[in-house]
Amino acid sequence: MSSILSSSSGPSKEELATATDKAKEIVSSAAVVVFSKTYCGYCQRVKHLLTKLGASYKVVELDKEGECLLAS
Repeated sequence: MSSILSSSSGPSKEELATATDKAKEIVSSAAVVVFSKTYCGYCQRVKHLLTKLGASYKVVELDKEGECLLAS
């Protein structure tokens, strides 16, 4: 499967369906999910705040896991 993020002609319907299914699976696995990039200042602040509040949350680092998520 080609990468949704690097495709110049855009994702196919099958790729979009796969990505949608994976996103639904991820968001149903935790009450709070943060889709983040490691270098994003806003994301870092949100993760710090959630930790400070003692919230339970799942983090998906898109710059590290993004391609793996699309391939699965």
